[in-house]
Amino acid sequence: MTTTVTQMKCACPSCLCVVSLTDAVIKDGKAYCGEECANNHPNGQGCGHTGCDCQSNSQLPIHNSQLQSVVA
Repeated sequence: MTTTVTQMKCACPSCLCVVSLTDAVIKDGKAYCGEECANNHPNGQGCGHTGCDCQSNSQLPIHNSQLQSVVA
């Protein structure tokens, strides 16, 4: 018996969406529900799907100046 996967959870760690592999945004071999998740929420916006608040849980980028103050 063969099983074919047609849907999976969005690869964004904070996203709750289940995405159809035919509709997914594929980036680095991972399936995402949309461009925002695939690009790690560059503008702080979530995927926009009902019931998902992934933008509020996404990781914020750390700039070199911030890293220097932590390491120093």
